[in-house]
Amino acid sequence: MRNVRFEENEATYDENDRSGSALQLDQTNTCGAVDVDSAFCGIVQNVTFAGNRGGVTVSRHNAPTPLFLCQPGHYMPADSSLTIPGDFTDCESFPCAAGYLGREQELRSISTCDGPCPAGSFCPNGTAEPHPCPIGTSNEVPRGASKDACRSCYYGQFQPEPGSAHCSVCAAR
Repeated sequence: MRNVRFEENEATYDENDRSGSALQLDQTNTCGAVDVDSAFCGIVQNVTFAGNRGGVTVSRHNAPTPLFLCQPGHYMPADSSLTIPGDFTDCESFPCAAGYLGREQELRSISTCDGPCPAGSFCPNGTAEPHPCPIGTSNEVPRGASKDACRSCYYGQFQPEPGSAHCSVCAAR
C-alpha cells in the first residue's frame, strides 16, 4: 500500500511466507502523504494472523498508528515501533489487567482501560464488565482481580444481594 488509508475487517492472514511482516506499516509506504481527518491511517478489526513464518506478524515503524477496534476488555498499544510476533488475533494479546476493566473498543494503552474494578466486584484479565461478588460475600476495596477478592461475611453478618461492598449486621432478637 502506498499513501492510502486502509481498513481491514474480518480478514485472515494465514501461512504468510514472506521474509518480513504479514502486515508492515511504515512512514514511507502507508498513509505517508494522505490528509486524513483522524490521527489514524487505518482501521483494523476482527483480523487474525496465523501460521506466519516471516518472523514478525505485525510491525509498525514510525507510521501513523492504525486504529485497532479491540473487543471490550482489551487494548492495542499506540507505540509506533511496536512489533507483534507469532500468531495474533485482534487484540487478544493485550487484555486489560486484572483488577481493571475496559468497556470501549478504542483503548490505546493499559493505562486507558476504563479504570479500576469497582468495590463489590472482581475483574480478571480482559474484563469488559465487572463480575459481582456472590451473595453472602462482599469486597470493600476497588481493583478486585479475582473471586478471591470477595470475602465471606463474618459470623453475625449477611449479604442477600450480589455485588455488595459491605455485609450487613444481623438484627438482634
